[in-house]
Amino acid sequence: MSEHERQLPAGDAHEPVPPTGPWFSIIIPVWNRAGTIRRCLDSVLAQSFQDFEIVAVDGASADASFEVMREYTDKRVRLFRHEKNRGMVAARWTAITNARGRWIVQLDSDDALMEGALERFHRMALEASPAVGVIAMPFVYDDGSVSPVPAFPEGDVGFEGWLKWLDGATRVDFLFCYRRAVFEEIHMCTDGRHAQQFMMQLISRWKMRVDLEPGGLVYSDAPNPLHDRLVLVSTSTKQAHARCAEEILAEFGPIIRRLAPRRYRRLHFEAGWWYLWAGDRRRGARWMLKYLVQCPFSWLGWGSLVLGFMGPGALLWARQWSRRRRGAATA
Repeated sequence: MSEHERQLPAGDAHEPVPPTGPWFSIIIPVWNRAGTIRRCLDSVLAQSFQDFEIVAVDGASADASFEVMREYTDKRVRLFRHEKNRGMVAARWTAITNARGRWIVQLDSDDALMEGALERFHRMALEASPAVGVIAMPFVYDDGSVSPVPAFPEGDVGFEGWLKWLDGATRVDFLFCYRRAVFEEIHMCTDGRHAQQFMMQLISRWKMRVDLEPGGLVYSDAPNPLHDRLVLVSTSTKQAHARCAEEILAEFGPIIRRLAPRRYRRLHFEAGWWYLWAGDRRRGARWMLKYLVQCPFSWLGWGSLVLGFMGPGALLWARQWSRRRRGAATA
C-alpha cells in the first residue's frame, strides 16, 4: 500500500518522528474541501523558500477532497487518511506525528500562505532563542479584517505576558509555526476539544514571538464552516469541551484569575454551557452557578442556565438564533 493510500488506525499511540527531513512541515487537516484545497496547497508550493514538506490528513471526507490532493505529484506532498472522521485536532495530531520537519507550520484547508511567508518564518526560526517554542504571524481575512486583535506584543512573550494580552483579545487566530521539540513535551488531546488547553500548556513552558506583518489568508467560502455544523456536534465532543475548561482551571486557575480575570470567568461559563448542552444538568448547573457568582447580572448566564434545564435543543436554538441575529446586523 502506498503512502498516499495509507489508512491510519483509530488510536493515537504515535510519537513525533525525529527531524530527519526538511526545515518545515506544513500540516493541513482536511474535511470536505474538494472545492478549496487546491488554493491552500498551491499557496504552499509557490513559496520562495522551498525546503518543506506538506503533510495533509483527510478526515474521511464525503467529497472528492482526497482524490483532488492525489492529483499532486510533487513528492513533498504526503497524504494520510483517517478511516472515519475524528475531528480537526485528531487530524492535526496525525499530521504532526508523521511530520519530519524541524519546525511545524499549522495551516487549515481553507487558509493560504501569503507570498514569502515561509521565507520570513525561516528568518524568525534562525533568530529565535532556545526558549522560543512558537513563532507566528497574523492572518488577513477575505473581508480585509485582521487577527489577532489587539496586535500581539513585540519580542519574546512568556506566560504572564500572553495571559495579559489574551484577557483583552477579541480575535486570537494566528498562523502558527512550532518548534518540533514542543510536541515532545506536549500532546494535543484528540477527544474533540478545542486547542486552548494545548496553547495554555505550550505558553506556560515556552515563549512566543510574533511578526506583526500578516503571513496567512483566511477565506470564508468553504462549504462547511464550524458554526454551520453545531447540530452535528456529538455528546462526547461537548463533554470534551467542558472537561477542557475544567482542566485548564485546575492547572492554571490561580494565575488566570490574577492576570486574565475575564478569561477566568469565561472558562467557568464554557464548562457550564458545554455540560448543559451535553445534557449533564448537574455539572452544567454547578459550573454555570460558579460563573453567575462572579457575574450575577449576566443575562447570558441566567438564560443559558434556564435553557439548559429545558434541554440541549433549547440551547442549540438560542445559539443559532444569536448567530443569525449577529449576521443580519452586520449584513
